[in-house]
Amino acid sequence: MKVIKAVLLGILLWVLIFLEVSFLTSGLGLGRSDVLYNSIHFILLVLFILFVNLIYFRKKIKPNFVRGLSFGVVLVIVGVILDSIIAIPLFLNSDYNFLFTPDVLFGNFLIIIVSAVFSYLVKK
Repeated sequence: MKVIKAVLLGILLWVLIFLEVSFLTSGLGLGRSDVLYNSIHFILLVLFILFVNLIYFRKKIKPNFVRGLSFGVVLVIVGVILDSIIAIPLFLNSDYNFLFTPDVLFGNFLIIIVSAVFSYLVKK
């Protein structure tokens, strides 16, 4: 596994999600419990996951299920760390229970599963 590349793509994924959530909540005024918010968010999340997977497995790294699973876990770890040091203290009043809400847990699960399935399906 190319750890530095995986971590950098984890940061990219976190930034994409952060910007998207900021736009949906502040720009469009949607709440995290709105059906429209969740529909848009999870569709975009899958597209963002596929995007970073395409970059990660583009050249020298041969995709397979285990590599995709490992990459997905790294993406989640990076996201949790960045949420813990940036998003939660600055924007969520230091409410670390945010990390255990059903939508965040589902999103993390989705990151791992989509990465694993993607790398399995595109193996060379």
